[in-house]
Amino acid sequence: MKAKEEKRARFNELMNEWVSRQGLWFQLRHAADGQTILARLARLGLRVALLLVVVALVFWIYLVRRVGSEGFRDSLQASIESTLCGSACELGALHKERSAVSIASISVEGTEKSFFHTLKARQVSLKMGLTDGWVGKWDGGGISIDHLEAFVKAGDGDDTVASDAFNSLFVEHPGFSYEWIESDNTDIRWGYSENNQGSIKGSQMSADRVGSGWRLVFKGGTFSQNWLRDLKIKNMVVLCDQQGVHIKEAELLSGAGSLSFQVDFGSGGQPQAVGVMTLDSMPVKAMLPARFHDWIGGKVSGKGEISGSTNSQEGIVMDIDLSLEGDDVLVLRDTVPLLSALSVVDLYNSYRKVSFSEGGCHIRTGGNRLGVTKIDLRADDLLHLAGQLVVRTPTDEEIARNPRARSAKLRILEKR
Repeated sequence: MKAKEEKRARFNELMNEWVSRQGLWFQLRHAADGQTILARLARLGLRVALLLVVVALVFWIYLVRRVGSEGFRDSLQASIESTLCGSACELGALHKERSAVSIASISVEGTEKSFFHTLKARQVSLKMGLTDGWVGKWDGGGISIDHLEAFVKAGDGDDTVASDAFNSLFVEHPGFSYEWIESDNTDIRWGYSENNQGSIKGSQMSADRVGSGWRLVFKGGTFSQNWLRDLKIKNMVVLCDQQGVHIKEAELLSGAGSLSFQVDFGSGGQPQAVGVMTLDSMPVKAMLPARFHDWIGGKVSGKGEISGSTNSQEGIVMDIDLSLEGDDVLVLRDTVPLLSALSVVDLYNSYRKVSFSEGGCHIRTGGNRLGVTKIDLRADDLLHLAGQLVVRTPTDEEIARNPRARSAKLRILEKR
């Protein structure tokens, strides 16, 4: 009995092997269970469909979860470093939601070939499809940033190095593209000394591609450069292209006064500035260091030129012809040595606060030095002030002769 069963099992095995070699159509036509060909095809199609659904589901889960994988994080870090010509990229938590991906934080250190020294961004989000970065090119559309911090380069000792660093601003990654950047809170600073340092703080920035360059618009926040400190930004339009950085339009506010300017910065190790500026009833305190606020006040108007470099010892130079127009007034207090001396010799008039309502002067700033020339200021019949002066840091010899000059932190006045 057992031998018959073994023979039958062997026969069935051989028969199944033979049938399987005859193909699907033979199997469907000569099936032993009496079902029609259409019924068998339907059953087979249902099984194939179920298999495809399972495979698709597994693949979808992989695509969704790959954003949190170490492989994806490493690939994204490498792409950021390559695009920005940076190093030591660090990423915060990544989260994929629908058609977008968000990154809690990004931190990148600059290199010799990057346009920045440090770059940090918080709460970054951009468009990302399921297969972006895995199949074909990832089109991020635009990049939204909650807070952006950047310390950008202002030049270099070598023209070639400076040019390469600036050109990295226009590098495009072959596997990733984006057309705009928006930052709700932007902090950008530049310069390496008191003479050429500047910054934009707390501004809303939007950047759009224009040809091979970028067009940046800043609204709100504050702007500082040299002796201009924390002026409110009403509007600032900046164009960055292969020829340099061009501030096409800038309007800054302080109280009821305004300062507007346009300036072009070339490329190279010491990018030269060429521009013009206009002041309209600008508060004097907004244009002077805090240590001089007890000396002088009021508001002035004028026009001038901008020159110098953000990477030179002299820094940004401003030549301005100031004038008292309309209700402008320039106020000097007796903390100025000249007025305190007049108070001693003139017993009939008060020089504690002298208001000049007519006239003007020319000022030049740069290299930690303030020159005031062509002084012609009138305070009604009380005082007519004329001449020129220079405000500068004391030399080592002057400090040696007068040790108080070191601790006073005041500038020496040279009356001529």
